[in-house]
Amino acid sequence: MEGSITLRNLNGYGADYATIKDEAFHLSVGWDIVKDIHKRYLKQKYSYVNIKKVKRIGIDEFAVRKGHVYKTIVVDLDTGHIIYVGDGKGSDSHIRQVPCRQTRA
Repeated sequence: MEGSITLRNLNGYGADYATIKDEAFHLSVGWDIVKDIHKRYLKQKYSYVNIKKVKRIGIDEFAVRKGHVYKTIVVDLDTGHIIYVGDGKGSDSHIRQVPCRQTRA
């Protein structure tokens, strides 16, 4: 689409290290537009996680905003890739059960 702004517009500008504010200034648009572009890109790139080769996971809970909001994160311990981030902690985190085979240590 001609005239639309995508992350490709930022290739020559150093999108790997520029802040959202810098990118917005470079493109002469509002920071909220650049942030929305980043959010769409990240959602598209990371919305599907292939767990076929995951052997070991780690689950942790952490507080956001001085302990009033909690998140739960599931990580592949071998690669460090984030598999899931959910709102809440404990049974409130809504981690979907994934069938996996148990192994003995």
